[in-house]
Amino acid sequence: MQRALDEFTIVGVTTNIGAHKKILGSDLFRAGQVTTHLIDTVGVDALAG
Repeated sequence: MQRALDEFTIVGVTTNIGAHKKILGSDLFRAGQVTTHLIDTVGVDALAG
């Protein structure tokens, strides 16, 4: 999935691909501790990446 996001290109509109890449690269995701409340409790900017 990380490779697919790295290779994905969209021109002309804003996407949230960067946020997805941060989530996939986070220690929480790798440990299987991500829930549907991740953005509300941690925030994307707090994630490594």
